[in-house]
Amino acid sequence: MMVPKIHFSGNGSRNGFVFKLKALGVRLEYGTTSREMRGRFLWFKFRNANSTSGESVFQRVSQEVTSRRKVTPSTSSTSPKKPSNNLAILKLILPNLFKLLKRLLGSIHADEIYAELIVATSDPMTTAVLYGALQPVSMFDTDRRTFRVGVDFERESPDFDLRWSFSVRPIVVLLIVVTWLLTLPWRKIWKLWK
Repeated sequence: MMVPKIHFSGNGSRNGFVFKLKALGVRLEYGTTSREMRGRFLWFKFRNANSTSGESVFQRVSQEVTSRRKVTPSTSSTSPKKPSNNLAILKLILPNLFKLLKRLLGSIHADEIYAELIVATSDPMTTAVLYGALQPVSMFDTDRRTFRVGVDFERESPDFDLRWSFSVRPIVVLLIVVTWLLTLPWRKIWKLWK
């Protein structure tokens, strides 16, 4: 098919993780150690270096939201509120939602998965037991998926090395969501909503 894909890739180790997104005309990269985002949109390059104060993006956003909130006195109404049918609507949608998630996860193509784990603990016997328990993971090796488990009895903490690359076609995701929306029981939802 000539429809472009969106690629999600990255790598990780004890030193940190790097997440990458690549699509038609767009490239983004985020590193957890430097907390820096850089990328390209068409011919324009950008770089967004976060402050070195040690705050994460989520902490800064939550502080901004709480500072913007104004405390307003609650006004109690004398009329009783109409009971909500949100739970009944959720019960109608929830089974279909699991079908949607299954189809969306099925549309994601794993281009490459590489995982290497060095098992190590402070107790050699525990290390040997964990190493033996993780050996069946190597049975899932294929051309695009590699799982390696090693052991080091002299170290006290485990080590790992990860690489991954996934791709998805946006048109397929759009078609899956549209067909899911068309199969919802809209009459029942409308009756409960009114």
